[in-house]
Amino acid sequence: MATKAKMSVTEEKKSVRQDARQAAQPTTLADGVSAAGPLEENAHRQAPGLRIARHFTAPDRDPFDEVGWENRDAVISGENGDVVFEQRDVEIPQPWSQLATNVVVSKYFR
Repeated sequence: MATKAKMSVTEEKKSVRQDARQAAQPTTLADGVSAAGPLEENAHRQAPGLRIARHFTAPDRDPFDEVGWENRDAVISGENGDVVFEQRDVEIPQPWSQLATNVVVSKYFR
């Protein structure tokens, strides 16, 4: 194999792709467990890439159902009391403060 200094651009691209494919292969530990978590039976059918183990959600529940939601009004007033921004009946997670509601709604819900 030619050294990287003597490789053509095409050969170097092929080498980089091959290195990336090899790096994407999961490292298998004892008992059929990969470094990224338990291997699935059809893991060979999945696209190569980074596997992230589930920690904070259940596989059969929608994460948005885990949070309580409520309708709020987002109102931002200026120093003299004039309303600078107002949006009514915005659905927001219950744990959020009114300040967080105002900031997010004024920035993203226009």
